[in-house]
Amino acid sequence: MFSSTLLTPNGKPAANQVVIRVPGWQFFESYETLVAAEDTNTGEQFVTPAWTTSRTTKRYVAQFLRCDRPEDVRTRLNNGRVRLLEEKDILQRVRREREQQP
Repeated sequence: MFSSTLLTPNGKPAANQVVIRVPGWQFFESYETLVAAEDTNTGEQFVTPAWTTSRTTKRYVAQFLRCDRPEDVRTRLNNGRVRLLEEKDILQRVRREREQQP
């Protein structure tokens, strides 16, 4: 497992905005709440309902998902490129995949 902090527009570490990487996945936590995830094997991207908690969280979710603006995340949600899932459903999917590995 590896973790890092997202950067502010000024290039400084952003407080409470953490990316956690494990084999096959990366997760984004804002203030210790899972708000987004990406399956790095398939490129599938997910957000939890908490992604809209604050303007700051929305901005950093957009950065994590490589979008220019939070509005782009909403567009991807509407066209199916990003899926909305509950945190427990994302974690269940990760567990299933890890159990299937040799």
